[in-house]
Amino acid sequence: MAALARRIVVANGLESSIKVVLKRSDELIVATRPPAEAPESAAAAPATSAATRRRAEIAARLEPVPDLADRVDVIVTEIFDSQLLGEGLLPTMRDAVPRLLKPGGRVIPARATVFGQLVESPVIASMSHPGMPAVPDPEAAVGFSAVVAKVLALVARLDAQAVAATKCPPFAANGGGSSSNTSNRPVHELHVDVLHERGLLRPLGRAVPLLSFDLANPPQGDRCTTVQVNTRFFQATLMTWL
Repeated sequence: MAALARRIVVANGLESSIKVVLKRSDELIVATRPPAEAPESAAAAPATSAATRRRAEIAARLEPVPDLADRVDVIVTEIFDSQLLGEGLLPTMRDAVPRLLKPGGRVIPARATVFGQLVESPVIASMSHPGMPAVPDPEAAVGFSAVVAKVLALVARLDAQAVAATKCPPFAANGGGSSSNTSNRPVHELHVDVLHERGLLRPLGRAVPLLSFDLANPPQGDRCTTVQVNTRFFQATLMTWL
């Protein structure tokens, strides 16, 4: 990608204005500038030996070459996945903003919000519960084939293995630790519009904001959001972000 970016820059005649650096943001080195001082006269300057000057020259050569002459005015980021935070968005911004961005600089996009919505969907539930029928009403599942059933069975087996291997205790609805009727639930990346169109997904309420982040001031540590649920039964939680 970096090589392609360089070709595009050259093709547009912008090589004197745009510099492509093949590094992660946390690997970028910003030049450090000592505070400006009034120049000393030759008479007032302290005498230095040749050995001292030589040591200073060697130390300067060993300093890493900076990638940026100064901190930047704008940071543009696109390290998002379908769950928003899965590609290390927050740790990356916690490093990049204070180290690479000038005071008063801007981050694009500026904010991000995760929404959650409870739904009833046997198809989604069957991904995490082996043996549960994915389609209770065959007439509503026009276009679903045996191949889909095999894929769901495979996903369910992989999920069961992942839950068994996790070292985290299951989440309990009462917040008091593990419980016999609760378990860790895997996360799947799905396009659910087709399920809704075929009557295989029913929303149980409106989507509500769960977490919101100012990317120019990324939060530190973990965060927990409590949402009141007005239903006793749901099969999945949809998460989307903006």
